[in-house]
Amino acid sequence: MTIDRSRRAALATLGSSLIAGCSMIADSPTARTVPELETGWTASVTPGSPNTAPRVLGDAVYVDDGHDLHEIPVDTPDDRRALLDSVLGSPPSRDVTANPAVDELAGRLLVPTELAGVGTLYSIDPEAGVEWETKLPGGAPFAPIADGDRIAIQTDEAVALLDRATGEISWSKSIRTAGSTRLDRHADLSPALTGGRVYVPCEDGLRCFDRTDGTQLWRALDGAVAERPAVDGDRAYVPVFERGVTALDLETGRIEWETDAFDSWTTPAVDDDRVYVAAIRDMYAFDRTSGDRLWHTDGDDFGGAVYTDPRLVDDRIVVGSSGYAVLVLDRDGTLRARSTGTNTKFAHAAMDDGVVAAERTMVSRYELP
Repeated sequence: MTIDRSRRAALATLGSSLIAGCSMIADSPTARTVPELETGWTASVTPGSPNTAPRVLGDAVYVDDGHDLHEIPVDTPDDRRALLDSVLGSPPSRDVTANPAVDELAGRLLVPTELAGVGTLYSIDPEAGVEWETKLPGGAPFAPIADGDRIAIQTDEAVALLDRATGEISWSKSIRTAGSTRLDRHADLSPALTGGRVYVPCEDGLRCFDRTDGTQLWRALDGAVAERPAVDGDRAYVPVFERGVTALDLETGRIEWETDAFDSWTTPAVDDDRVYVAAIRDMYAFDRTSGDRLWHTDGDDFGGAVYTDPRLVDDRIVVGSSGYAVLVLDRDGTLRARSTGTNTKFAHAAMDDGVVAAERTMVSRYELP
């Protein structure tokens, strides 16, 4: 199955009406004045527009604009630098294909790219340049994820585990990634890498591989999984295309609970008691043990489709939509504040007491209440 993000505006309208037909539990209040978030700074990325989620490393923010991965100093945000042009040169057809990751242990950026049909993952020290580069099997790469001494990354047709220090491929396996069209490329899709296993979202469900040698241990679910599952404790919380969220036992892949059907394009956020899921135009909270629905928000609050993974920042939930760059909710679903910026399609980055959002033609830092 190929999931085409161009369909999502239509799906958003349909999904909103479907969700409205469900019974409500602890619905958020509507028709109220919502405080506006204060902007700390704003940096333009014109003539392009943000093409990836912002990433924070040291004293700079990094975001791709469709032409290059830009370094934006926090103290002087107008002094941006084209990072890839600086360290790699500038072939006109090199694309950053998905959200970069921050290797905090090494102080590097992990940048997935494609040139002439070949996927390459770069480990880049912004000051020293390229530490290593690895050609990847299976086409254009999605977002990398690092854990311990390994990096997991999937492409259109493969998943690979790499040595974090050298980039050497430990093993790779053939898969089919759901949502492999160019329009879907910049979803924050990646495997989940934890303990001795790698959990890979695929066209035919969720696959679990042994971290050491790549042996497939199990496959669960029959629908397309087009976002990274949230792994916490002994469960994976998996968004399944047009089927809501399913909780799986990490050891066996056994289904623990399933929600009613709704569409979600994001990875859930999990705390000690709840699983928070951004749906098409609003949010749900489910009991993490039983899967019971605890609350869901009113879709009018979000002002448009939600593409961003929800983030838990202290006691708040942070999410963005095509209507508002940043929305801040309490963990009971009450909308606390929102911004005036619009068209945010990528997850936010936390920074000090605020968040950084990539919106329309700029990158902005917002103070959180």
